[in-house]
Amino acid sequence: MDICGPSENREIAEDVHMKEIINVLCDRPINWPYENDDEYLEKTLKIAQIHGVAPLFCYHFRHSADWKKLPSHHQDICLKRLKLEAGLDALREVEESTALQALISAQIPMLLLKGAALGRSHYPESYLRSRSDIDLLILPKDIQSVSEILSGLGLTCGGPLYKNHQFTFTKIGLNDVTVNFDIHWRLTNLPEYARIFEFEELLKASSTIEESNTITTLSEYHALILACIHLVSNPQHIQNRLIWLHDIHLLLTKMSSINLQRFMALAGECGVLEICREVICTTQKHFNTELSPELTGQLSEDLSLPEKSRYRKSYLALIIDDLRILPDMMSRSKLLKELILPPTDEVLTKYDCTNKAMLPFLYARYYLQGAIRRFTLR
Repeated sequence: MDICGPSENREIAEDVHMKEIINVLCDRPINWPYENDDEYLEKTLKIAQIHGVAPLFCYHFRHSADWKKLPSHHQDICLKRLKLEAGLDALREVEESTALQALISAQIPMLLLKGAALGRSHYPESYLRSRSDIDLLILPKDIQSVSEILSGLGLTCGGPLYKNHQFTFTKIGLNDVTVNFDIHWRLTNLPEYARIFEFEELLKASSTIEESNTITTLSEYHALILACIHLVSNPQHIQNRLIWLHDIHLLLTKMSSINLQRFMALAGECGVLEICREVICTTQKHFNTELSPELTGQLSEDLSLPEKSRYRKSYLALIIDDLRILPDMMSRSKLLKELILPPTDEVLTKYDCTNKAMLPFLYARYYLQGAIRRFTLR
């Protein structure tokens, strides 16, 4: 059922290539120009790549009734793309498995997040879920241990450990394939959403990924809430990127009615029900996602919720809570140092400047912006 209004308002793009991509992903009839139009296929794949669905597009096309109508050299392009993605995924898997097993052996509690988890649990093959990294959620007390373990495996940390609530480790693996680990100790860096769930709560409700038997991930209802928040939390993201909407589409269509009810209850308790409704509506516009009448009715109700206090939504409150949950004075002092004394290279990069003579002015700008952002109720 539809929560987004009349069908005449359901146009999502005038671009014919976007419409064809979505039709292929939804296994709907398409209007492909089957003559040797190389430019058409090239542009369609380019748009699919931008939206993170190029391998998924080729896979669905390969299994569609329209595949045989495609010129043979167009088929070859799609098949080569699938082979390339499968090969890259296999190479990444070597490094990722080594690191994950090292963390498991060290008894580090962790949860696999986002694309790396959904690719293993909700897609026909993991390589069909395009991603640039593997996301893990850990406890704040394990930040230093995880850093030491990954460093010992030859990975390099590319930034601060504390102030962004996540840190990235990178390694150039086999055949020069880059492997990135994004290690989170908060679900998000935004104060309004960073503390909606405790790690212990997520771990208690977690499930084991079938193919691994040892790697755990979020429950479907927690994963759906995180996917909705992720879609709207960063204005730098491509708006309505198809791969993220497709994640939500798969979670909604494969989730049991019990887990859908848990999702609705949790989203309401956390104050993100309106955001989730908007994201689900957008997903439905793109993929015609089927929702149960009961869920549609709940999402269509008045979702007005009590407003959170300005303090609760502020960076100041988040910093104070960060200092509370970090395990010792050493880690707290490192957080404060990262906030107050960032490296000169970081400051130059932040303001796109190469002239070191400008550093005093850039640091002054950094402190002023930081004070406004982090130490006022904004």
